[in-house]
Amino acid sequence: MAVENKYADRDFEILEAVLITERDIVSEIELLNVIYEIEIYEHLEKPYITGYLAFVDTHAIIEELDIQGIEKFQLTFKSTRSDYIIKKDFRITGIQKQIKGNEKLELTILNIIEEHAYVSECLNINRAYNGSPTDIISQIVTSELDKNLNSSIDIAQGNIRVIIPNMTPLDAAMWIKNKATSPDGLPFYLYSVLAENSLRFHDLGSLLVRPPMNPGLPYRYAQASTQLPGDQKYRIIEAYSFKNQENMLKIVNDGYVGSENIYYDITKGREITINYNAKTDLFDMLRERGYLSSNQTRYNFPPDAEIRSGEKIGEHVNRRRCSIVASDTYRFGKTIGQQTSIGDYKTKIIGDSVKPYLDKSHIKLRVPGRDFITGSGNRNGEHHLTIGNIIKVNFQSARQDIETSAEDLKKSGNYLIYGAHHTFKLNKIETVLLCVKLSQLVNREAA
Repeated sequence: MAVENKYADRDFEILEAVLITERDIVSEIELLNVIYEIEIYEHLEKPYITGYLAFVDTHAIIEELDIQGIEKFQLTFKSTRSDYIIKKDFRITGIQKQIKGNEKLELTILNIIEEHAYVSECLNINRAYNGSPTDIISQIVTSELDKNLNSSIDIAQGNIRVIIPNMTPLDAAMWIKNKATSPDGLPFYLYSVLAENSLRFHDLGSLLVRPPMNPGLPYRYAQASTQLPGDQKYRIIEAYSFKNQENMLKIVNDGYVGSENIYYDITKGREITINYNAKTDLFDMLRERGYLSSNQTRYNFPPDAEIRSGEKIGEHVNRRRCSIVASDTYRFGKTIGQQTSIGDYKTKIIGDSVKPYLDKSHIKLRVPGRDFITGSGNRNGEHHLTIGNIIKVNFQSARQDIETSAEDLKKSGNYLIYGAHHTFKLNKIETVLLCVKLSQLVNREAA
């Protein structure tokens, strides 16, 4: 006799969905049976996750609890394909809308933000810190927000002294993060993920060298799947968006192709000039240091393209920037923005120039969300499977003169997951991934 699997058609199971108010007395209401939809947003540039909660209100919950925009929401859920439990604490930040179904029924939508982000907005820091950027950020998020920090340790800036000037904890942490680079000049990200509760502080280089989570099962766009159970060769991309890309003119205008950067050190009374070239200082460095996949070294930048006859864009200097800096402000220790060598100035310029090239070739992929909440499958031994990880993507070429199974060199390849938008509705999870890359495939291989 066959045994029915009660989870066969479900991607997830909500274990708890508790709304808590502390107005007058502590009251808790379980929303498990009235939830209509939950949306969660993750992004590499945000140290918190946000979203909204939609539920069917037939018991005047908003009226009885007198929702004010400070209440707590505790969500606990798991994948139906694993035992790994995800628990997240949120705060309500407002009532987005209420929609009447009939006289006794309302659909209520509440905006939510992670607990530590709400708490951070209510706090203020005015104090001095000593140590590496990692140490200082860890001190801030641990002491002020009760959050652990999962971090990279190789930072070019070394130990610094800094006075936090009247900032919230997360604003202070992000301010320090923006000044940090790896020894190769790559920027750092401070971010929060859905599947774990620690904050993460990692440089772009450490993310780019991660192996793809799905090397043998690339995500592939196909209008209709012909795969048989047990013979899976790829994961399905249900839809994709490839628009507003390749704006090279904006990158040129912003000075991230070639620039002359002049720094006036008012403490030592000297002028330092640093020339920046995107090909040699950024892309050649990425290839030589192994940050680009071996078959994905065609830059998102055409250095040999000509602007005028005989004048290549890769040799063009179109922006000159002037900045005032101060060195040796403290007798012992560096300030947060102090550079001690020409190489230090160059790493900061490289760090600022990377993001425009990441944005230049982004793509959005809609995929089944069940793959990202299992808490397993990450080759790095971590539970989280979304932002900061690498996925392999395959698109078939649209050329008619080659085999239909050949790869599209521009859209295919390894991508860094930069953002994720999860929709939990009924029994399914739909996830839209914002993916970026710095280079394209060189050789066409059969998919």
